[in-house]
Amino acid sequence: MRKHLLAIFLLLFGVALLFYYYYQNQKTTYSETVFSNEAQVFDEAFTDFLESVKNDITSIQLKFKDSTSIKDTIQIKNFFLKFMEEKPYLISTIFSQNNYKVGIIKEDKSYIIAIDSSNYLDIVRWQRFEKNKLVGSWQESFDSHLNKINWYKDLKKFDGKLQWFVNSNQVENELNTKYDNLFYVGFPYVYGNSENVVLLRFSRKDLLKRFSVFSKFNYVNLFIETVNGRKMNLKSNSSQNFQEVNEKSLQNDSINLATLNHFDKFNKRDSRIFNFRFQNEEYWNTFNRFPIETGITYYLLSITNTEIQRAGIRKNQDYLFWVGLFFILVGIAILFVKKRKFYSIKKAKLPNLSEILKENENRYLEFKSSSRWDYRQEKVNPELEKVVFKTIAAFGNTDGGILLLGVDDDKNILGLEKDFNTLKKNTADYYEVHLRNLLHTSMGVKYVSKHIRVQFEISEDNKAVCIIKVFAANRPLYLKTTNKNGQVEEKFYVRSGNSSQEITSIADITDYITTRFKNK
Repeated sequence: MRKHLLAIFLLLFGVALLFYYYYQNQKTTYSETVFSNEAQVFDEAFTDFLESVKNDITSIQLKFKDSTSIKDTIQIKNFFLKFMEEKPYLISTIFSQNNYKVGIIKEDKSYIIAIDSSNYLDIVRWQRFEKNKLVGSWQESFDSHLNKINWYKDLKKFDGKLQWFVNSNQVENELNTKYDNLFYVGFPYVYGNSENVVLLRFSRKDLLKRFSVFSKFNYVNLFIETVNGRKMNLKSNSSQNFQEVNEKSLQNDSINLATLNHFDKFNKRDSRIFNFRFQNEEYWNTFNRFPIETGITYYLLSITNTEIQRAGIRKNQDYLFWVGLFFILVGIAILFVKKRKFYSIKKAKLPNLSEILKENENRYLEFKSSSRWDYRQEKVNPELEKVVFKTIAAFGNTDGGILLLGVDDDKNILGLEKDFNTLKKNTADYYEVHLRNLLHTSMGVKYVSKHIRVQFEISEDNKAVCIIKVFAANRPLYLKTTNKNGQVEEKFYVRSGNSSQEITSIADITDYITTRFKNK
């Protein structure tokens, strides 16, 4: 029953997915709808990024309000190591306060940190940490100190304003980095008598992972203009270094020039989505403007209609077809699985009583009130043990099964207390020993040890029930019994429906064995 319910559920779920897939693909999907959805997701992610940068800088400001804090090397190390570990998109962080400086750079699985309270800014003491453990230390001498570097002096002119810029050879040489395609934000500010600069450095590759649009589409243009008029393009084509966009760079880039020219028409409009055609291609664009304190005037995101049609309309629905087909195939496969597989529990773990009682007696499950105490005659009846052994042998010769002792045919839990009281020791352990000894005699130690598992469970009303799991035998099993004359006989039992039946005809036994054990 459980097998069929599971199979039906999987089949219906798979068919429902296929119908939904078909329905979605029959719908007319418009490029502007797809792009509008992507634009909204990107805008939320980009806005969150700007907010996170603001929070990052604020956390550094608050940490180092006191000018003596930068001289506490242990506090600085702990703060910046944690600061970088929480921000995987950051490559490095640099903080300077008057003549003191701190820098931390991510390199492979380690962080290199410079904590220097020296007035000599052209000498830096580096320490390498891996998993918060110091693994190396050295000093480095620079040709010129930080305050004399042009880009650093230019940055300090914009007090209290975020400044965004891309990598340049000068910046990279001065900061001694091995990375390219970098993206920076600097924030100079004065607090009390101290002049401070925060410089955060991002990898374009890691930064763009924040925005799902770059994983869905192969080619994306992302133009950004800063408050000081700089334009840059964080495009998805990672084979080229991104650069600032200016008149010189646009001379050989007609599509970027066309994009920005069309965008200029919307400079004073509220509309955030527009398209235009250029050289037989349609381009979809979205933009947003930001307050001056973010350091960003606007972003402009541009994607071709071809990209949207390829990746945006059908691609995201294709998985529904394969998932639906998978569930249908699994459902069909389950229908062909023999029911005994659902009872073939791992040998180390038997099903619990409540799960078993959800089923009625069937080919693989039988209930017995007791194995010794006869409830009708109100006395011990040795014949009951023979009935138990007959059932176990039948399960073994067929497809295996479960026998419950202490439960009647109506699934009422009677317990085994009366059975226990008929033995020398009225415990479950002694009952199992007695039961196994009789099974060894009638079926053989080898079969019993390999194919029979016994477990006791106490019901909610504190009654003991014995759960016997019988695994299908890999050879014919004859049950040894003693007849009325005291002679030992071997009988062959199998399951037929929800009962155990003896096969008496030698021809029938031979035929059954040939069929049942032919592959064993």
